Amino acid sequence: MYNRFLSGVAALLIGLLAGCGGVNDAPSAAHGGGPRLLSHNSTHETQQYTDADYDSTVHQIYIAYFGRPADPYGLMEYKRRLASNGVPGDVRLVNALYGTHATLRELVDSFGGSAESSALYTGTTRDFVRAIYRNVLNREPDQTGWGFWVDAIERQGLTRSRASLSIMAGALENTTAQGMQDAELVRRRTAVAVRFAAALDTIERVDAYVGDTAAAKVRAMLATVTHATDVSAFQAQIDATVTELVVERVPSVPLHPTPLPARQDATGDAWTAFRGGASHTGYVAATINPASIRQVWQWDAVLPDKPDYAVNRPTIRPIVFANSSFFVTTGIFAYDRQQVFAVDVATGRQKWSRDLGHQTYVSPPAVDSGRLVFTADSGTVSGMGFAHNVHFLDTRDGTELARTPYVSQGAFAAPTIFAGNVYNGCDAYGGLCAWNLTSGNGLWGHDWMAQTDFWTPAADADQLYAYAPPTCAPEFGCLPSGLYIYDRLSGQPTGHIAERISVPLNALRGDFFVSPIIGSYGNVLVYGSLGVSDMTSAIASFEPAQSRLVWKIAGNYQGQPAVAHGVVYALNQNPMRIEAIDERTGQLVWTSTVTQADEQAYVGNIIATRNALVFSTNKRVYIVDINNGSVQWVMQSPGEVAITPDGYMLVSLAQRVPDTQWLRSEESKPAMTNGRILGFRVVP
Repeated sequence: MYNRFLSGVAALLIGLLAGCGGVNDAPSAAHGGGPRLLSHNSTHETQQYTDADYDSTVHQIYIAYFGRPADPYGLMEYKRRLASNGVPGDVRLVNALYGTHATLRELVDSFGGSAESSALYTGTTRDFVRAIYRNVLNREPDQTGWGFWVDAIERQGLTRSRASLSIMAGALENTTAQGMQDAELVRRRTAVAVRFAAALDTIERVDAYVGDTAAAKVRAMLATVTHATDVSAFQAQIDATVTELVVERVPSVPLHPTPLPARQDATGDAWTAFRGGASHTGYVAATINPASIRQVWQWDAVLPDKPDYAVNRPTIRPIVFANSSFFVTTGIFAYDRQQVFAVDVATGRQKWSRDLGHQTYVSPPAVDSGRLVFTADSGTVSGMGFAHNVHFLDTRDGTELARTPYVSQGAFAAPTIFAGNVYNGCDAYGGLCAWNLTSGNGLWGHDWMAQTDFWTPAADADQLYAYAPPTCAPEFGCLPSGLYIYDRLSGQPTGHIAERISVPLNALRGDFFVSPIIGSYGNVLVYGSLGVSDMTSAIASFEPAQSRLVWKIAGNYQGQPAVAHGVVYALNQNPMRIEAIDERTGQLVWTSTVTQADEQAYVGNIIATRNALVFSTNKRVYIVDINNGSVQWVMQSPGEVAITPDGYMLVSLAQRVPDTQWLRSEESKPAMTNGRILGFRVVP
């Protein structure tokens, strides 16, 4: 149940009575020649709204503005938005709240201002009103009603964005003969819309209801429904339409149609950002000598308000390096005083720390050009999200150079820095933002993605790459899961390759922990998981230049893969093994099982070097040969690992947990590390 207590609604304007879309559409004396105030029905004050109520309400909004049912992704998203913002599951009260509920008004206006709605309702005010009557009420307006709504828009303050909603809401309120017929039409079209959405019960059917052609076909189907239509008998037409959508859908990408371009090996990252750098390859151009590995220092993170390390062991976020220092932030979803530290890589001597105050969440940092960049969630509600800040610190002493506020509901991985710009997720319902590295000023922000947590985009000279779960917005409709491609400088979308990499079907939202990897062949790789230990996931390779999926391999992969030497190195949890996958074809090159009976999960991500792979289970840290997976070195404690190109390995020790508890990747929500970092020299 969605319980929404609507106090004080009696004072609200129910709005422009679309009963003028009722019998003769004649504004009575009560109209005063314009919009009429309706008294509030007190039964709404303690009304409990069910999931079915919100289904109907969202479908009615879609019908009012688009003339078609909501797609499953849009239905899910806008039900959530209405319920989470205290909006009732009744389209009449949605209309009533429009004038006083800023968040709702923004949502409704986004429908009214969308390209799809604008294409349906065009022209002069008279043409505009006539088009709404035809679409919403399936009839022509008579002259008095026509004049009423034209006057309401041109002189009484009714916006075009609200008009469709008001006319539909009024039709449901009108008790005249014509009004009751209009209301019955709305109800029967809503019932058909509910049945249509229910018929989209497979991935193929869901993905078939995407795009202008599919929308037009379904709109034409719904237009045949009248106030007298037998909804049960109409199921046959619904099924036939769904079948046509699936048959007519052109597959977005073929598998293995042509070879990839020539391989361009990565030079290795300095480990200055998530998974090393803007490509997220997890590859470091270091050569490890297992026989020379030795511990050289130990460092403990101590919080200023909790100085007893033995009692208060803070979570350490993933490590980055620059200028002989490593940098870490503390804390994860705990409203404590959080810290950022700078520590000497060679000695473990702390150089400086900065108190960040009470924060709900602080992201891992990224570093470039003498600036340390990270995001922080204050936990303070701001509009439709929470108040966040991007922090820019001087790496020499921790001085704050800039702090830029923004709004978001998500928590993200370390920002991606490329060519003087900073990129990361943002927006109340999911999106992508850019800031200038030097000034901290915001450059652009777009909300073309669904909300998903603990990710950051990959970047190259021209594009940004992100993977998202199903995405819906009135501005562009709905898109299925897939790789999203954006112009790096403007943020404008330039491509989308639809492909789901996690199941089951009903897992339409969730923490995907997905940050794309720029590969060696002009390809972009994606690993996907919903953060559930028994979730089937996949690794997929896309070729953006050809808008195609090259290959996809399923497994129970945990942690972000590493890419080096034309091979993808991944950690499969079932069976528990390392997999080397040919980056060009997706075929297995070799597998290796090195774990012991007491190891049932992985901690963090795998790292590739010139000659070795480094990873951790829930019991031990392993270094194995990159050519065959044979064990070269073992540490009898688990932890997050980071490696510098000049031969230092840092292990952020993980807390011991029950063997059956799955540990997510380094961008995960559960507290894993215990505030202690060990420094090793891995070269002579």
